[in-house]
Amino acid sequence: MVCLNLAWLFLFAGGNRKASSAARTEAEYLGADAASVKESKTQNVRVNEGRRGGAARRGIEWGRDTLPEEFRMATVEKKTVLRGERRIVLSGISWELYEQLRENEDNWHVRMAYDQGRLELMSPSTDHEAIKRLIGRMIETFTEEMDLPCRSLSGSTWKRPELAKGLEADECYYILNHHRVCRRRHIDLTVDPPPDLAVETEISRSVVARLRIYAALGVPEVWRWRKTGLTAYSLGADGEYFARDFSLNLPMLRVKELEPFLDFELAANESAWIRKFRAWVRERFLAS
Repeated sequence: MVCLNLAWLFLFAGGNRKASSAARTEAEYLGADAASVKESKTQNVRVNEGRRGGAARRGIEWGRDTLPEEFRMATVEKKTVLRGERRIVLSGISWELYEQLRENEDNWHVRMAYDQGRLELMSPSTDHEAIKRLIGRMIETFTEEMDLPCRSLSGSTWKRPELAKGLEADECYYILNHHRVCRRRHIDLTVDPPPDLAVETEISRSVVARLRIYAALGVPEVWRWRKTGLTAYSLGADGEYFARDFSLNLPMLRVKELEPFLDFELAANESAWIRKFRAWVRERFLAS
């Protein structure tokens, strides 16, 4: 088997290029200066074309004979670097190659989203990891205080080969369907229910439509954090997500009430921060 460590791909696709209009649009969306975004224009460029970016500067030649055979006909669709978060989107990737990449332990740090031949690779930033963990701790603390069953499966890959779709959620939980999976070590989405709640953190905008993947997998609720705030989405009968005020799995909770706690300064000391959140839950929901 060829080496499927993705470090070479991030190096290969890491060249500096003038920010395109798409990059400027994303910078404005995130409230960032356009100069902080490095992105190549969307283009059909074969991965096997000569020397590129960081690889060339290091004297590494990515020629047709040096790239893994599985990647030689792949197309780099888009590359972005924003606030320490890197995204690369490839098209022409087979399901078999996606599974090999995902199962390679050297790629554990790379988040992947696969949708019918398109593969998005994301190297998360420190801010990304901090925000998703704060949201996760609030969910876990809330279920603990409210005596709700909960099973966390953070970092797990959820996929359906027959649909050619798969991804990792930032955080995910079984709550309403906890009783159906609580004793299962290995969950198979062809026979088991999907997670009840998934958490998505977007420091930089995902190119592959992750909500569409969640919908195909049948995940009933997704919380998505963006610069504009935290929003809860529920899966409708039409297979589309719609925003809602109250959580489907935590029906007493208005999700927007959590936003004041998603503050880096407030959470600088996480021990003190979680005590404040726990006290808020008790006062807001449990006080007699």
